[in-house]
Amino acid sequence: MISVALKLLQEKELEEAYRDASTEVDEDWDMTIGDGLNVEREINAVS
Repeated sequence: MISVALKLLQEKELEEAYRDASTEVDEDWDMTIGDGLNVEREINAVS
């Protein structure tokens, strides 16, 4: 019973952490998204 309660608590904390992280803005990451790589073009070139 205690292990089930601990697991539920951990899941709730993890869910809250993911929710908080999803609202953060990382400007360094956003700058790298447009680094000139075109993944779709590269995938089509391999096919």
